[in-house]
Amino acid sequence: MNIKKILKRIYKFFRDLYWFIVFLNVQVHHRLEKKGCRTHQNIVAISEQSKNQLIYFYKIDEKCIKVIPDGIDLQKFNPSNYSKDIREKYGNNILLYTGLMIQRKKVPVLLKAMPHVIDEIPDVHLLLTGKGQFLTNYIKLSESLGIQKNVSFLGFVNDRDLLKYYATSDIYVFPSALEGFGQTLLEAMASGTPVICANKPPMSEIIENGGLTFKLNNSKEFSEVIIDLLKNREKLRRLAENGLKIVKKYEWSKVAEEYYQYCKKIVRSNYLKNKIKKNKF
Repeated sequence: MNIKKILKRIYKFFRDLYWFIVFLNVQVHHRLEKKGCRTHQNIVAISEQSKNQLIYFYKIDEKCIKVIPDGIDLQKFNPSNYSKDIREKYGNNILLYTGLMIQRKKVPVLLKAMPHVIDEIPDVHLLLTGKGQFLTNYIKLSESLGIQKNVSFLGFVNDRDLLKYYATSDIYVFPSALEGFGQTLLEAMASGTPVICANKPPMSEIIENGGLTFKLNNSKEFSEVIIDLLKNREKLRRLAENGLKIVKKYEWSKVAEEYYQYCKKIVRSNYLKNKIKKNKF
């Protein structure tokens, strides 16, 4: 047996072992999470979608779940982070994606939408930030689609620069199929950038009238929505204004107050229950 075959077998063994360990970890995590949720009467979910998943998968009583969304720091994420340098480098039609390069984010759906967008708007440029196990695959896909001149994979981007990309881009594009909440959508809208996401909750619910949706996994429809917005600057401006209004209700001070009131209610309820028990004896 030659060395190449031996190395292939070793690689396959450790690859299979890795995914087996991942599978076991997921199963153990789910069991512990399920047990933990069932022993508590007060559970916070970050979206209606997360709440519905808890009810469906873990059979949690709906009355035990309170929905309180994640918040956003509006002093950090805002239009003032606009960067003239980014605009000059990438042009007047910038699309932005931020997130991991993993399957559920559906990055190929976005990449496959780009040829049609480029045909209609030749100077469009897609920026993708983030790393992940499929990054190399996605770079190769962009090359096979012949769109590499209009696409830049930026890899890891520090927070300071990420704020600039959010505020300078024309549209934030998010094809993800599954999210517990969709924090990046808030970050984009808070930065004054309209969003386009798949028509899946909770993402489609979060954006309200601060963006548009497309049918999940439909690259053609995705491209048409992108083209329509880039060609209609007045519509783009209105969506940006709507987004800035929407994110105000997610400001951390308001979310923190909601948590405070919820915890206060629980403490008071438990106090009254204990008081009643003591009086009985």
